[in-house]
Amino acid sequence: MRELLERGGRPAAAALFDCDGLLVDTEPLWGTAMELVLRSLGRETDVDALTRELTGASIARTVERLHALADTPGLTPHEVEAQLLGRYAEAVAREGVRPMPGAVELVRALARDMPVAVVSNSPEPAVRAVIAAVGLRDEVSAVVGAHGACRPKPDPQPYLTACAVLGVRPAACVAFEDSPDGARAAAAAGPRLLVVPAPGVPAAAYPAGATLLRSLADVLPDRAPAGEQR
Repeated sequence: MRELLERGGRPAAAALFDCDGLLVDTEPLWGTAMELVLRSLGRETDVDALTRELTGASIARTVERLHALADTPGLTPHEVEAQLLGRYAEAVAREGVRPMPGAVELVRALARDMPVAVVSNSPEPAVRAVIAAVGLRDEVSAVVGAHGACRPKPDPQPYLTACAVLGVRPAACVAFEDSPDGARAAAAAGPRLLVVPAPGVPAAAYPAGATLLRSLADVLPDRAPAGEQR
């Protein structure tokens, strides 16, 4: 673990994590929410394909896509977003949230030595809710989620904002991602990049220089580093 978490031979100043699909298995819940929104509007779609298409996407991009699929005169993007977030909250409450392999253990291990931030394209309240649901509220020092003033990933601004909040240099940090958009954002911001590829996404979709992992469990202290350099 130590080698993967060092920058220039020194321990990382902070650990920055994406949320959906990396820390928590919420992509299926977003898929359920999208399906229910479209079904309520009389539209059917391949929800698995739609979920893959929008993995790592900003809430604005997701709403734009749903609005186009709905093709319902008079329906505003704001109304689509309200329906989507409501359906997602219902899915979380009904089905619960499952952490990804090694996620809880890794965040807790790192939080003992450095600040941890969660950097997501999902709205901040949704991010905080799932972090609390898997028992990581006290370990996370900062949350940067989607809001109007912050450009979403793949823009680096969410990662730069998290580093500013923590008071650390981006180049001194390590970032964990799973989606290509998120990985591009982290790479542009400057942290060392560790990636657990999203299902079905080829290694070539990620920035050169990223270290690819099988899961976050590969970085736990009792595991030998299993990273593969892109």
